[in-house]
Amino acid sequence: RRAAEVARGLRLLRMGFGAAKKKRRRQQVQEQPASPLMASTESLPGIGPALAARLAEHSITTVEDLVWLVPRRYDDVRLVESLADVAARRPFGERVTVKGTVRSCRPMRRGRRRWVDLRLVDGNTGLTVRWFGAHESLAKRFPAESICSLSAKLTERGGQLEMANPDVLEVIAPDGSRKAEDVHIIPRYRELQGVPAKTVRKAIRAAVDRGLGDVRGAVPDEISDRLDLPPLEQALASLHAPPLSM
Repeated sequence: RRAAEVARGLRLLRMGFGAAKKKRRRQQVQEQPASPLMASTESLPGIGPALAARLAEHSITTVEDLVWLVPRRYDDVRLVESLADVAARRPFGERVTVKGTVRSCRPMRRGRRRWVDLRLVDGNTGLTVRWFGAHESLAKRFPAESICSLSAKLTERGGQLEMANPDVLEVIAPDGSRKAEDVHIIPRYRELQGVPAKTVRKAIRAAVDRGLGDVRGAVPDEISDRLDLPPLEQALASLHAPPLSM
């Protein structure tokens, strides 16, 4: 009799677990957003809980929020010049894209301040590049004698050419391996405190890939046809990745 009671208890226990499991599955189905646009930012590749929390501080919590975070301006980085040519022109205060050879790159610290200091050369021409607040691991991306392309405003201090916090477009290591962002026109979004600009761009690219197909315009077709308006999906895609003919 005791064995029968134990067996009955086990069956009831299994039935309870099964019912709870089915309930959880129903809840998960109900919690699934009807559209990818409604999914949380954390559902996107490359966005973990910490980054999702930082985005949420700026009222960005869904894929749709990222899709509609449109650029404020663009930087054209298609014209890559040698460091020597740029030094000859001396376009101080202007954004330039330069290519040169890495002489050295090392992390620096002074008190609480930290930065990465890179020295780029082209023949007898030199350029000092600094990434302020960067982690020291950034220096490992630029081994000596590698060739890199950087884009930022050109400045001068004490007769020396300088750049601060440039975009890294390409790094060719001494062994010939290449790392590049392969971007020609860089969209610039509003600043999100605590989230690097490059991280914002990557998050938005992931959101566009995931949810753009579900974007629906509110303009009636007859008005769109009369005014020759592009579909909203196409317009948003062009805003985030403008055509090279711009």
